[in-house]
Amino acid sequence: MKHVESFLHRATPGFTKRRVQLALKGLVAFAAIIALSALAIADSRGINFETSQGYTSGSIQNQPNGNPPPAGWGGQAPGVILINPAIDQQVVAFWPGRPASFGDQSWRISNAFTEGSFGDMPFSPSLTNEAGETMAQNLVYSGGVRQNHFEVQWGFTSADPTGPEGDSFVSASPDRGDGARMSYIRLEDHPAGIQVHFSDYVDKAPYGAYGTPFSAMNGCEVQDDFTDVTVATVSRNKAHYVRIAIDFIDGPRNDIVKVYVDGTLRYTGTTWEDYFRWCTESGGGTGTTTADQSRTVDSMLFRVGGGVLHPQNLGKGFLIDNLIYSSSRRSNECDDHHGDGDGDVDDGHGRHGHSHFHKDGCDSHEGDDVEHNDDQQGHHFKSTSVNSAAFSTADDGRTLTMTGIGLDNGLPVGFTLIAVDRPDGWICVRWRIYQRDREHPVTCGSEPAQGRPPQLRPPFKTATFRRGRCSYLFVRHFVVHVRYVR
Repeated sequence: MKHVESFLHRATPGFTKRRVQLALKGLVAFAAIIALSALAIADSRGINFETSQGYTSGSIQNQPNGNPPPAGWGGQAPGVILINPAIDQQVVAFWPGRPASFGDQSWRISNAFTEGSFGDMPFSPSLTNEAGETMAQNLVYSGGVRQNHFEVQWGFTSADPTGPEGDSFVSASPDRGDGARMSYIRLEDHPAGIQVHFSDYVDKAPYGAYGTPFSAMNGCEVQDDFTDVTVATVSRNKAHYVRIAIDFIDGPRNDIVKVYVDGTLRYTGTTWEDYFRWCTESGGGTGTTTADQSRTVDSMLFRVGGGVLHPQNLGKGFLIDNLIYSSSRRSNECDDHHGDGDGDVDDGHGRHGHSHFHKDGCDSHEGDDVEHNDDQQGHHFKSTSVNSAAFSTADDGRTLTMTGIGLDNGLPVGFTLIAVDRPDGWICVRWRIYQRDREHPVTCGSEPAQGRPPQLRPPFKTATFRRGRCSYLFVRHFVVHVRYVR
């Protein structure tokens, strides 16, 4: 069944711009943060709608703690547009049959009332740092340090899992706060299950191009349109999670969107970048690089569009919970990047240790590993999970940064490893282990990458702080390869 919401992608916005249970809920949120891919999060928000975060029963407007946008929920901002009070939405407590992972409170929204506008729909609090292409337009709606990666995950279930067909739906989109959506997920609740739909904009040949309005219009002809793909159908009476990971890549037709449902990759597509770039109704289509650009994102828009009322869904709809979103900086073509290193260290008195690391891509892969063993000093570290990595290139060399968790002499710790392959042929590897609130570097060393005999080049000495003891390690040999395979 294809409802009215499906056909409104290209409509110009009516408003321009915008206790076991609780423990388990916290665990779900933590696991979701770990799942957010690739590298250390530059900016993130986690929302569980609980009283501990300042949420109370009632409309989500200006929550939590009475904060208006951009710190709280609301309509378009700047612009001081409130969420339309006719929209059937509210934070609810102790909803009957709610999943344990949703805790005591969740946010409920239905399409009992719908309209074709954007600015008076619910927008989540904004991140400090927006995400988008280098030249993407933010106008006055987002800001901070521009990132090129955005991820969001949220839990959902039917608020009426045994109810009949009611054409119940809601859409969710990464947005900058005014309805300039850059991606799109729609949830539809049917007796046979909840359908998860994804939509992107596909510019088919002949492609839009910069130059003139005539070359640009090729990207917004009859062959170019929004897709509507059913990526999953899930049960109505359990908690499920949808996750979107977006890489914003400068230029047309190359953004990457990955859609996951319950942790499984279901679809890979693109953003709405070329709709904004080539279609005049969106403000593009001029043929100039200044006007014809995509949009930034810093928040989530939850929309019940279409203009057709569904009074049978009043007080029902969907429960939304465990919403987590972030912006970060990551290198492109991450799956084609690899890093390896093996090193031997001694303390100048005949005692030796060995270190090793291996990483494929930015996401977690089987075989990723970080180890440091020093039998004589009784120090052993081994990673149990390499959660993320980042590869970057700068004037001072190519850098691999790995983060994860492991066991340091049997104690659970977090770790960060940074390997820099310098253009002058010297390698530096730095380790940091985190025990509770403590942070200590483990080793740092340098060596010619061309295979010449190991030579020391000051400074090589770095302190090793471990359980209150301090010793000094001299790196005699460390070989690092940061391979960029194209």
